[in-house]
Amino acid sequence: MKYNTFAGYVKLLLDILFFLGIGCLIASPLLINDAIYIYTSKATEYLIKNIFMLLVLSDIAIIYVLYELRKIFHSIKVGTPFIKSNVNGLFRMGIASILLSFVFIYKLFVFKSFLTYFVILVLIIAGCFSFTLSELFKEAMRVKEENDLTI
Repeated sequence: MKYNTFAGYVKLLLDILFFLGIGCLIASPLLINDAIYIYTSKATEYLIKNIFMLLVLSDIAIIYVLYELRKIFHSIKVGTPFIKSNVNGLFRMGIASILLSFVFIYKLFVFKSFLTYFVILVLIIAGCFSFTLSELFKEAMRVKEENDLTI
C-alpha cells in the first residue's frame, strides 16, 4: 500500500500507534516504580497501583484493536477485504471495546472523573459499531461468495 494515499496514511498511523503502544506497555513498570517512590503514603500507593493496572489493561486492549485493524488493512492491501478473518477480527474488536468499557467502569470506583462517563459511552458505541461492521462484512462476504459462484 502506497503511503501517498489516504489509506496509506491511515496504515502508517496505525503502525506508529501500534509500536508506540507496545513501547508504553514495556515502559509502564518503570513509570509506576517512580511514582510509588515519590508518593510513599499507603493510600496513594493503592491508588497508583490501581491506576497502573487500569493503564496496563487499557494498553493491552488498545494494542489488540490496533493489531486487528492492521490485519484488516493488510487484507485490503492484497485485495481481499471480505474474508472470514476480518469478520472475526471486527467481532473481537467489539468484544475488546466492551471489555475496556468495564475497565473504565471499575475506574469510576477507584478514581472518579467526569470524562470517564464519556469514555465508557464512546467505548460501548465503538463496540456496537464494530459488531455492526462485523455483520456487514459477513453479509458482504456471503454476497461475494454467491457472486463468485455464479460467474
